[in-house]
Amino acid sequence: MQYLLNSTNTDSYDPDNVIDYAIKIQVQLRHMLMSYIFFDVMPPSIDAKMKETGSDVLGWARPVYRLCAAAHTGMLKDEAMASSERLLLDVVRKTTLEICRVVTTMWGSGVLAGVDQFMGTDKELDVEAIRNIMKVWKDDVDELMAWLDGNVWVKCRPACGPEEMCYLTTWPVNFPPNNRSRVPRPNPVPTASTTPLPWRGGPPPGKLAKDWQRPQPRCIRRVDPYDSGVRVIASNF
Repeated sequence: MQYLLNSTNTDSYDPDNVIDYAIKIQVQLRHMLMSYIFFDVMPPSIDAKMKETGSDVLGWARPVYRLCAAAHTGMLKDEAMASSERLLLDVVRKTTLEICRVVTTMWGSGVLAGVDQFMGTDKELDVEAIRNIMKVWKDDVDELMAWLDGNVWVKCRPACGPEEMCYLTTWPVNFPPNNRSRVPRPNPVPTASTTPLPWRGGPPPGKLAKDWQRPQPRCIRRVDPYDSGVRVIASNF
C-alpha cells in the first residue's frame, strides 16, 4: 500500500494515470478487507459525493470495521487471563482497532469516489476529487506507520521481480509438525507432503523450511512451484 502511494504522482496532469493508480490502491484495500465485507454492505446511494460532510458519511462501512477489529481477538475472554496476558491482549486490540479504522476509512472513501471495481464504478469519475482522496490516503498511511512505530519493517531487498512476491516463513506451514514451539524435535514425525495452497507459498507443509527458527524474507514465485529459483534476501534482523 505504501509502495503504491509513494509511486503515485497525484499532481499528474494525466487523468487516466491518476485514476489507474487509484483503482490499483482500491483493489489492495478491498483485498485487505475481503473477509469482512458482507453482501449487504454498500453505501445508501451509489451516487454519494465525497464532498458530503458529517461524521456518518461512512456509517454504512461500520460493520466492516467491527468485523475487522474483532476477527482475531473477539472470542478471547479477559477474565480467564493473567494480568500480563490482559496487557498483551489490550495492546493487540488497540493496534488492530487503529489499523482496521484506517484501512476501512480508506476503502470506504474509495467506494464513494467510484474507484471500487464492485461498487460505484459505473458513474463518471471526478479526477480532482480522486486526487484529493489519494493525498489523504498517503497521509493516513504515513501517520499509521508512524503510530505503529516499528523499529524494523521486514522487506525484501532488493525488491522482488514482477513475477515474484516477498514471503516470510509463517507457522504452521514449513514448521515441525505437531509442535507449536520453535524448539526443534530430535525426530520430527513425518507427514504427507501436499501441494500448498497458492496463498501459503513455500515448500509443502511436510518439508521443514531452512529458516523456520528465524524466518528471513525471501522472494518466491507467485505460482507453483513457489520455491523454484528462490532468492534469499538480506534483512534487518
